Amino acid sequence: MTLRAYRGIHFFSAAVLVSFVCFVIFMATCEGSNQGEQSDSQAKTGQSDKQLKPPIIIWHFHSIRDTTESLQIALSSGLITHVSIGGTLNRRDAKYNGNRKTLEAIRITKDMGAKVIWTRILWPTYKIDAAASQDLFDATYYIEEIQTLRQEAKIVGADFTGLDTEPYGNTPVREYIKGGKSLSEEQVQQLRSTIQNIIAQVGKVDFILPAGVTKRPLHPYNVLADIGKYRISEGTFWFDENRIKRIDYGYEIFGAYVNTVRNDGLFPKMPYFLVAEVFDNSHLWSMRTGVFLFPRENRAKEVAQALAAYASSLPMKRVNNAKE
Repeated sequence: MTLRAYRGIHFFSAAVLVSFVCFVIFMATCEGSNQGEQSDSQAKTGQSDKQLKPPIIIWHFHSIRDTTESLQIALSSGLITHVSIGGTLNRRDAKYNGNRKTLEAIRITKDMGAKVIWTRILWPTYKIDAAASQDLFDATYYIEEIQTLRQEAKIVGADFTGLDTEPYGNTPVREYIKGGKSLSEEQVQQLRSTIQNIIAQVGKVDFILPAGVTKRPLHPYNVLADIGKYRISEGTFWFDENRIKRIDYGYEIFGAYVNTVRNDGLFPKMPYFLVAEVFDNSHLWSMRTGVFLFPRENRAKEVAQALAAYASSLPMKRVNNAKE
């Protein structure tokens, strides 16, 4: 069911609009799965177990390239329920309080009524002297990262935690994840055992991305994703329904790579989502817990403006449609 089915209905306030959008998209769905799993919103962090009520709509804020103005615009749409902040660097590369813009983004998000997901990259990008490719199989490494992530989240007042397992720069584990060096079945079993050991000791983080890789069951992403309670799919980033239908791994959050144009030449065969397409094609993600909006790099303000414009135009679009 898409939003188009309800365009004949008139709304009287932004609050009613947002509530109705959420109701329409998820009126036939249940709450997210895995409610019995331990995560960072449970006793391990001193917080209650916060079960997410779909739909959640996450905005990704890049602490280096995005402006707080773009964040304010996105939040002004009234559609954003959560903001992922801090996921630009590993803790070794930058301190949690080393970027004033990051702390300002957290304040803005909370002041405007959305939830903060404190996110870190799992692997160091720059300070890699002590890093090794074998960190991929080292339970102690993950446990230290998760515990530090939780400590930082508590200090900054975040509501949830998240990990990005994609390696950047020349970090050693890149050879197994993005460098073309495949894991053997024995290594995959070793990694699975490591991840289950971690979960048994410290539980799961709330969000994790990527959720997996299609048609590659031995890829590390498919195993690492188990660390997160809510797995964010990057295989859904492009507006290609056939590609999305081929996904063979589990995920709770539908990721969408959003731009103001369908193609800008960077990936000629891969169409971005336009803001309207995310919501008008909600059948692609309405069975999930929510959607993760990743604005095109260096276009966050323009995408945020499009989101705000879309939200404000919905009542008029419905009224106009009723007159046709």
